[in-house]
Amino acid sequence: MFCSRIVNAKLHITLLIIIFTLPLKLLAEQMNTLEKPDSRLSLSDVLLEVRENNRSLISYEYDAQADHTEAISNTYFPDPTLFVSAQNLPTDTFKFHQEPMTQLRFGIRQEIPAGDTLQIKHDTLQMKSEMKFTMQDRQWLSLKRAVEQAWFEAWYWQNALKILDEDAVFLKQVLDITQSLYEVGAGNQSDVLGADLEMVELEEKRINAQQNFLEFRNKINTLAQLNIHPWPLDLSLNEFNFEETSMHTLQSKLEMHPDIMHKAHGIHISTQNIKLVEQSYEPRWSIEASYGLRSGENNDNSDRSDLFSAGVNVQVPLFSKAGQDNKVRAAKNRRLSAENARADALENMVFEYINVQQKYLISLEQSKLYESKILPTLVQQKASILTAYQSDRLGFDRTLRVYLKEQGSRLKYQRILVNQQKMLSHLNYWLPSQALITPTATPKK
Repeated sequence: MFCSRIVNAKLHITLLIIIFTLPLKLLAEQMNTLEKPDSRLSLSDVLLEVRENNRSLISYEYDAQADHTEAISNTYFPDPTLFVSAQNLPTDTFKFHQEPMTQLRFGIRQEIPAGDTLQIKHDTLQMKSEMKFTMQDRQWLSLKRAVEQAWFEAWYWQNALKILDEDAVFLKQVLDITQSLYEVGAGNQSDVLGADLEMVELEEKRINAQQNFLEFRNKINTLAQLNIHPWPLDLSLNEFNFEETSMHTLQSKLEMHPDIMHKAHGIHISTQNIKLVEQSYEPRWSIEASYGLRSGENNDNSDRSDLFSAGVNVQVPLFSKAGQDNKVRAAKNRRLSAENARADALENMVFEYINVQQKYLISLEQSKLYESKILPTLVQQKASILTAYQSDRLGFDRTLRVYLKEQGSRLKYQRILVNQQKMLSHLNYWLPSQALITPTATPKK
């Protein structure tokens, strides 16, 4: 009875292995058929695709051209007003030549904007045009950071798959040894079942890693707004150059960041709006000229002469000073708000940069510990445990613990490397002129 249960359990475990393994094998075969010597996707390739195909970046250029064109249109006076009127018509006959005051009057009227209104509007729209390019830089940096974060995650899960595939070979050896020991009576049935169960759990880890890899690959395609060629990612980890920045010089460098520059442009526009509102204190001028055409004759039988008129109008702000003062005060408050927003953004950016920089420096110590001590020790242990287990000098549980410890440490080390790159990606977002992507050698496993 007990033996039949064991046989049924082994049969169930074997079926689970087949169920979990088949989809992964199909995916692996598909990736292997696509893989070519020079077809691996690098981070620089992805960024180039995103930069060339993302439509939101192109939209800013059209908006900038629109503001620039509109700025030019604001250098001209408003269109003049043409008018025609029949004046002083007699209501008894409505005859045009009956009365000497009757005339057909036509003329032109031109308004002149107050003060420097035209120049201020022109400068404001030009600044808005420049702001669009700053907004484009902001969008690109944000998009670039998102792509880098997704690429590093995809890189991690691709490497995790590679590690798990290598562990599958090792675990298969452990399973073979366990079955051999059991067949000769030197092992336990529970060890065989434990090794089978560990194989199933490993397949589950591989499925999870494959799903995460595809998730971040699809995210990259979404950000690029393009189905990028489905080649595997480059095995080499592109690293960012890093130079520690002190608090003393950091703020002056961050002031040139597009986020801060965008808010500085906002302050300039607020200043221009104050000047524009202040133009309401200036008088508004308009000029007009008209010609009165008359018909009929004078008492001496001579033709009635036509009439010409010209004049200047001025609108003097005498009774609306309180309203104008309030408008100026509101515009100044908006500028103070813009100045406060810039100072707040800059201060937050400084502290965020310092925080990530400190985390990165600590992470370097952690990765060095893994490289110099933890991983070499576990690799040596893993290399010897198969021989020790086969010669019955090491138990199954102890062998499994060493295997799992070595696997977890390798995955954790890869996670540390990827997190370092993600932190450098954040630092590079804040100081884009400081760090560039440069290819480096493949990191240690």
